[in-house]
Amino acid sequence: TQSYMGELGSSLLFVLVSMPELPEVEATRQIVTGLCLNKQIKKVIAEDDELIFEGVSPRDFEKALTGRTITDIKRKGKHLWLELDTRPWAMMHFGMTGALIVDGARSIIYRESFKKGDSWPPRFHKLQIEFEDGTKLAYADPRRLGRIRLQQDPPHESPLAELGFDPLTDNISFEKFLESKWMKSKAAVKAVLLDQTFAAGVGNWIADEVLYQSRIHPAIPMVNLDEEKKKLIFEKLHEVVKTAVDAYAKETKFPDDWIFAHRWDSGKKKEASLLGGHPVEYIKVGGRTSAIVPAVQLLSGGKTTTTVKRETPAKGRKKKLTKEEEESEDGGKDTAEEEGLVEKEKSKSKRGGGRRSAAKSSKMDDEDEDSEKAEKKK
Repeated sequence: TQSYMGELGSSLLFVLVSMPELPEVEATRQIVTGLCLNKQIKKVIAEDDELIFEGVSPRDFEKALTGRTITDIKRKGKHLWLELDTRPWAMMHFGMTGALIVDGARSIIYRESFKKGDSWPPRFHKLQIEFEDGTKLAYADPRRLGRIRLQQDPPHESPLAELGFDPLTDNISFEKFLESKWMKSKAAVKAVLLDQTFAAGVGNWIADEVLYQSRIHPAIPMVNLDEEKKKLIFEKLHEVVKTAVDAYAKETKFPDDWIFAHRWDSGKKKEASLLGGHPVEYIKVGGRTSAIVPAVQLLSGGKTTTTVKRETPAKGRKKKLTKEEEESEDGGKDTAEEEGLVEKEKSKSKRGGGRRSAAKSSKMDDEDEDSEKAEKKK
C-alpha cells in the first residue's frame, strides 16, 4: 500500500507501489460511484486479451455494456462489480496490479500503469468506457492477473460465492465468528487470515497489522488460540480495515502506532522500533514474509504447523523487500480458488516441512505460482 502522488493527463493519481487490498478497492469503488453512478454508457472498447476477459469475448463484453446505465457499484473483498439497468453485470477483480481510473479525477493506480507525462488512456489499459456526458473510465492491469467477467448475479456465482465474510460490510457477530470451521484449523493464524474463504479482502499488510495489534505471533496455529485471543483478532480485523478505509487507503494517514509505518525500514542503519524501542523483525511463515515485534508477539508452545525462518537485514535488503516482497503482498492469490494457503500449510505439515529455500519459496509462492495458476484457470 506504499504510494506517492502523480499525474496522468488531467488526473491526479494515488499511485500504489504494492498490490490493492480491501481498503484500496473500497476507495476505488467510492471514486467510481461518485463519478459514474446513474450514467449511460456511450462507448466500450475492450482490448483483445482473453486472459483478462474470462468467460466472455471482448466483443460480447462491449455489446453487453453499450447503451446500459450504471445503477449501483458494489464490492466484496477485492472484487468490484457494476450493476446495470439490465443484466448481465460487469464484475472485476484487480489481481496484483489492476486498477479502475476515471479521467480527470483522483484515482488509485498501480505504479506500472503510471508514467510521468502519459496522457489518456493509461498504460496497459484493457478496458475503456465512455459515458454520454463525456466521463471516461478505464481498467488497467500490467501483469494481467486481474479478471473481468460478465455475470447474471455476481454475489451468488463463483468466485464471490466461495468467499468468506467481508470485514467492512458483513456485520457478523463474534458468536458467528467463533462458529467458523477456521477456528479449529491447525494452520498458522496468519495463513487463516489470508485465506479468502475465511475473510474476503485481507492481504499481507492487513494480516500483519491485525496480528501485531492483537499481540499474536503469526505462526501460532489458530486452534491453539483461546477465546480471548480470537476475540482480539475479530475486533482488530474490523478496526484495522475500517481505519484504513476511513483514511481513504492513504498510509500517511494511518495511526503512528501501527506496525505498517515500520514494515519497510529494516534496511536502514538504525532498525525501526515500536513500543519502548522493541525492534521490528521479518520472518518467513510458510514461505511468506511477516513483519512482527517479537517482544510483544510471543511464540508460545514451541510447536507450529508451518516453517518459521528469521530474515536477517543485509545490505540492499530494503530494495529487495520493497521490490520483491511488497509488490507481491499476498502473492496475487486473491480468489478463493487461487488462495489455497491453508491447504498448503496442512500439506507441508504432513510432509514435515518443505525443502525449498525461503527465498525460492517466496518467489514461487508470490509470483511464478500465481502466473501459472492464472494461465491454468483460463
